[in-house]
Amino acid sequence: MAGTVLNGTAALLLDHHRAWSGSGKWLPRRLLDADGEHGGALLQGHRHLRETGDPAPLTDATVRVLGLVGGPLHEGYRRTWRGVIDSVAAGAGR
Repeated sequence: MAGTVLNGTAALLLDHHRAWSGSGKWLPRRLLDADGEHGGALLQGHRHLRETGDPAPLTDATVRVLGLVGGPLHEGYRRTWRGVIDSVAAGAGR
């Protein structure tokens, strides 16, 4: 679960900064390059949870990142996509 929280929050933070994402050994590097303060807090919170079982630092870091991107979702919230996705494959047969 801690890995899922870290990865999801990292994706939000990297998107917020319009930074390249990463996985594996690249994720910490990308987080620290994009936002040393918030990225570092996420990584430290994840390590703390793994070592002690205490989720508080990871939770706090996640809440701070959520604050950067508009806050947490609440019951009844709905987001609707109004963009258009053009499929490359759909136009190939024409």
